[in-house]
Amino acid sequence: MSTLITESIKRPTEAGSRSARGIAAMWLNLNGTGTIAIRRSLNVASVVDVGVGSYSANLTSAAVDGNGAVTMGPTQFALGNDLGFFFSASRVDMLCFNNSSAAADNVVVQTIGAGDLA
Repeated sequence: MSTLITESIKRPTEAGSRSARGIAAMWLNLNGTGTIAIRRSLNVASVVDVGVGSYSANLTSAAVDGNGAVTMGPTQFALGNDLGFFFSASRVDMLCFNNSSAAADNVVVQTIGAGDLA
């Protein structure tokens, strides 16, 4: 396996380049109802169903620390409309809530995280 080392990248059709540090460190598209399952992901080794509306994604390659940026959101709700998350060096914990602020599973849960990998 070869390793490509660069400080910036640019697609052929893009006018400008961007920092390689700005590339997502992880992303996840998860089926969050019934038997949970990863639909597609990057740098996610496994996902654990912690409880109703609560999921934990274990990273394949750890981040330097938990000071990266994470955002998430369901694109199709079973019941939920509010979200919360926690990002550490080795995992992302996701919480989904319904309109009454009660924990609720979601059909599609998506998250993306940016930060430096260890």
